[in-house]
This record gives sequence, structure tokens and C-alpha cells, in this order.
Amino acid sequence: MDAESTIIPEDPAAWQRLAADYNRQFHPQSALEEFHVDTLIRCDWPKRRLQRTETKIYRALLDEGPTPNEVDVAVLRDSPTAKLLHRVIAQIARSIALSSTPSTTSAASSATDRARGNRVHPRNPHRAPPPPNLPKRTQSARRNPSRPPPLTSANWKFFRGAGTLPAVSALLPAHFQYVSPPSTSVPRRFSILPSMSPAPALIAHTTPDWSILHRIVFRFAFVYLFVYTFPRTLFADIPGVGEAHAALDRALVLWFGRLILPGPIAVFPNGSGDTTYNYVQLLCYTVLSLAAACLWSALDRRRPNYTALHEILRIQVRYVLAMILMSYGMAKVLKSQFPQPDIDVLGEPFGEASPMRLLWTFMGYSTPYTVFAGISEVLPGLLLFFRRTTMLGALIGAAVMTNVVLMNFSYDVPVKLYSSHLLLMCVFLLLPDLRRLASLLVLNRPVDAVALQWPWRSVRWMKIGRWVVKPLYMAIALFFVLTNSVSGWKSWGDAAPVPALYGAYNVESAVGPNAWQRVFLNRHKQFVVELADHTRRRLAFQDDGRGTLALTFPGQNARLTYRRLDAEHLHIEGTFENRQVSVNLRKAPAADFLLLSRGFHWINEFPFNR
Repeated sequence: MDAESTIIPEDPAAWQRLAADYNRQFHPQSALEEFHVDTLIRCDWPKRRLQRTETKIYRALLDEGPTPNEVDVAVLRDSPTAKLLHRVIAQIARSIALSSTPSTTSAASSATDRARGNRVHPRNPHRAPPPPNLPKRTQSARRNPSRPPPLTSANWKFFRGAGTLPAVSALLPAHFQYVSPPSTSVPRRFSILPSMSPAPALIAHTTPDWSILHRIVFRFAFVYLFVYTFPRTLFADIPGVGEAHAALDRALVLWFGRLILPGPIAVFPNGSGDTTYNYVQLLCYTVLSLAAACLWSALDRRRPNYTALHEILRIQVRYVLAMILMSYGMAKVLKSQFPQPDIDVLGEPFGEASPMRLLWTFMGYSTPYTVFAGISEVLPGLLLFFRRTTMLGALIGAAVMTNVVLMNFSYDVPVKLYSSHLLLMCVFLLLPDLRRLASLLVLNRPVDAVALQWPWRSVRWMKIGRWVVKPLYMAIALFFVLTNSVSGWKSWGDAAPVPALYGAYNVESAVGPNAWQRVFLNRHKQFVVELADHTRRRLAFQDDGRGTLALTFPGQNARLTYRRLDAEHLHIEGTFENRQVSVNLRKAPAADFLLLSRGFHWINEFPFNR
């Protein structure tokens, strides 16, 4: 058995498929890029042939005795089949060396090759000819017959680590990690060392050709996510754009609501994201996306994939999700979303609190835990701004948002739809890497590195915009996030100023029908009235400083006048819930609540659970 008979015969059709796959994957734009792609093809071609040949060689090993795993390395090195494998590797490595890097030998060597009957390149005798019966190299790659530049990251950064030497070292099978015998004719620069390991393969972020179902699902997801995320981008903050989009969206949802609901929509988004309007809006977006996907599929059914559109959608989802996560995270870090429990909450019976109020009290009590929860959201938001850390940011974001979604459903927080969409966005960003993550984390298999391709690397203005627009967008986004967080912290967070009427008041006397028992005016400018049946009314108040309180609540407004009788007494009168009220209030002394005074203890001799 000789080396020539061991190698699987060349197949021109396989060569054409391999070249088409590489060109579809890397999209070379210049002659130099085409040369590098052609070099990779010529390195990968013999490697694939060798992989198909290994079965025959391993069978020969099995015929000689025990399995390769049970044979000593020294014995295997001296076996006839191992020597045959050396000759096969040497022959393929020599062909790669000649085809990828031109030899510097003189013209006499070319004459010697002709005399021996070897095939010589027709125009450049220093270059190895293409394989027999195979397509010639592209015309753009053969324009310059001189020595081409070496394949390094300085020439084309995209092929960093994918040069000729790693490609040749990848030819060595995993069962044969030893030094080649001196008799082999492998060039010195291609010596195969024991420390070499196969170079990690660069795999594309998406498959070259998508299935029909893949394309249809992508069309639906593209329209739905684009429509859903657009009002949450910075473009919606452009004067006139956000207002026009909101008006169009409201008109569309109201029209759709009249088609499916028995009556008109009366309540609009007001801090709750789970209103009837929001559910009708979600259904409207779904129907619109389905219709657009069907029309798109009918008009563009021949396109094999949507790699560029997929990258555009990923960029929009990444940036929108990053801004939302950082906004919610900074609201927790600065404690504007979960402030410390105020006097009206501390004075409320535990059993009378709503599940949402219980969650807000639980989170607001512990500043370290709230800050930790905020950092857990800010971190994935920052990671999502960069393509290399998108998978890590999506993983952390998915874990954090799973906890948030569960809390919203468990404590009846009215942002269930919104938080569920954020979780689905994290999953969308992880979809291209789910198989690799399963192989690494579940199946304990090695995974290949992903080629982070920029689809518009050949467009000059896109490359410039990438390094100008992206930092500008990030700076504007971070500015808005920080300013809004600081403003919320100072308005209704722990840094909110204490109103002049701040405190808890007991009702001493009243004129007319009255059911008031206690009144609370907290630091978040909320006017809380506790009635005789222990129910409460919570309204926002605005004090003009001249004895007038303007109370506001969706669907309920009131205006009360007050005057101070002394330092501890207050008289309030006006119309409240369509009834005339006139009450005298006495300010209750500040209570030392155990929840705020207990603090932290390293040593607890007994559990303190009250």
C-alpha cells in the first residue's frame, strides 16, 4: 500500500461545493481577500481528503493487532501503518506549502520538474499548479503573478489565527500526536510538533442556506420585534417622531379593539403594562406581523437567507435591551424604584398590604440587596453593547429576567407582558449559540469558535459609521439613563426632599359625614387616607405653599385647603370623593418601627422571627 493509492481520489464537484461554501461564508471583496479564501480552500481540501482516508488507515491498524487506544505510543510510531500515515501527511503538507506560499527556488528546479514529468504552473513556475481536473483559481486572485503576501492578521484581520501553519497542524489526527520521522519530506516551517493541536475551526454565525420554516419564522420575528422595539429606541425621542408613532399606534389599536371587543377601550397605559389596551396592542402586533410575514414570503421566496437583516435586528434588540436593563438597574442602584418603606407603609396592617406592596417593601428594606439586583441588570446591559460579549450579556440577562418575570407573576406586578418580552429578547439573542452552549455545558463536548462577521466590512462609510455612530449612540444612551435615574432618585427615591406637611395624622374631630381615621403625607408626595373600614385611598398631592393641596389620581381629582392651627394640629376641608369634608388632624409622634431599628447582627443566639 503506497501513499498515492491511500489518498481518496479528487472529486471536482466536491471542490466546487467547498469553494462555494467558503465564498458564501466570508464574502471576499478584494483580490487579497480572494487569495486568502483560496488559500484556506487549498488547506481545507487535502484535510478533508485525509479525514476520508483515515478510516482505511485505522482499519489497517486494527488488522495488525489491538486497538489504537491500547497500543503503546512507541510501538505505534514504528508500525508500518504509522510510517504510511507519515508519508500521506508529508505529501499533503508539501502540496499545501507549494500552493499557499510560493517557493523561492530558481528556474532550474522548474526545469527539473518538467523533466520529471511533474505538472508546473503555466505562468508562474514558482507556484504549484491547481489540482488536476479542478476549477482554476479566480481571475482576480491571479492578476499578480508575483509572490503574494503571507497570510497574517496584518493583511486581513478576519483570518487571525487561521494561517497556513495552523491549517497544516490541523491535518494531524488526534490519535497520532508525535514528531515526524527524519525520512519525511515535510518542509522545515511545517514541522509537526507534539505540542501542536488542531486549530479551532471558524464557523459562521448563521448557516449559509436557511430552510423554508427558518425564513418564515425570521420574517415574522423581524417585523414583530422591529415594531415592538422601535418606540423604545433613541429615534423615538426625536421631536415629532415619538408623538407621530404614538398617535398612529393608538389609532391602530383602538380600531383593532373595536373589531374584537364588545365596547370601546376606556383605560390607557398609566403605569400598568397589563391593561386591556396592552393586550389588544399585543394581539394587533401579532396579526400585523403574521400578515407582513405572509406577504414577504410571497414576494421574496427565493432568497436563501437573511444574514444581513438578522444582524440588523440583533443590533436593534441588543441596544434596546441594553438601555432597558441599564435603566431598571440604575433605578435599583440609586433606589428610586424600591425606596425605603415610608410611614404610610410602616403604619399599615401587614395583612392589608397588596402582594405588590409586599414585594416593594421587601426590596426597599435592604439597600445592599437592591443595589446587587441593580448591578445584576446593569452588567448585562453594558455587555450587550459589544458583539464579542453579547452571548455573555444575554445569558446573564436571561437569568436575571427569569427571576423578574417570576416575581411579577407571583406578586401580581402589572408589567407581566413587558418583562416577558424582555426575557424573550434575551432568548432571541441566544438562539444562534444554543447548540454550542448545549454541547459545552450539557454534553461536555468541545465547541468551535464563532467568526464574528461584520456583514458590511467592505462598505467604507459603514465602517466609519461603526466607529463614530456607535460610541455616540452609547454616550447618548448612557447620558439619558444616568440623568433619568438621578432625577427619579431625587424625586421619589431615598433622596427625595421631605414635604413640609410630612407625617402621620390622627383624626380628632370632623364636621359632616366622615369616615376618615388617619391621614399620611409621605416623602413621595402621596396623600394617603385610611377609612373606617381600614381601606385606603392613595393620591398624589401637590402643595402650592399657600394652603392648597391638589390631589390627583387617574379618574379621581380633588382640591383641599388646609391651615395650621399650631405645630401639631392641622385643619383640612374641601370636597373628597364627591363629599364635603372638614377635619381636624393631630400629628402622631414619630414611631420607632422595629423593621427599621433591628439592623444586622453577625451573632444571633436565637432566631428573631416576629
